[in-house]
Amino acid sequence: MEDIRAISVVALGAIAQWALFGPKQFPNWLAWGIIAGVGGVLYFWFTPTAVTNFSANWRTELYAVIMFVMSAKGIGSGLKAMNLAPGSNSL
Repeated sequence: MEDIRAISVVALGAIAQWALFGPKQFPNWLAWGIIAGVGGVLYFWFTPTAVTNFSANWRTELYAVIMFVMSAKGIGSGLKAMNLAPGSNSL
């Protein structure tokens, strides 16, 4: 399960970095919509019990979602530092 989570975080980090900083004329609201949509799909993909977890303790599950997104942001910044993703909307 942790392997799927790690792959999901890396995928969302790469998508976030490219969507936010890749194309020059890419609207910010569209980039965040893509990130939210892909993030939701990836989170539910690696957490098949997400709905049950939210029902049992929504605070703990909300923390897990926030940590997932923050980890993805860190991965995106790391990809930028390694020159694997754009650092500004210069494409």
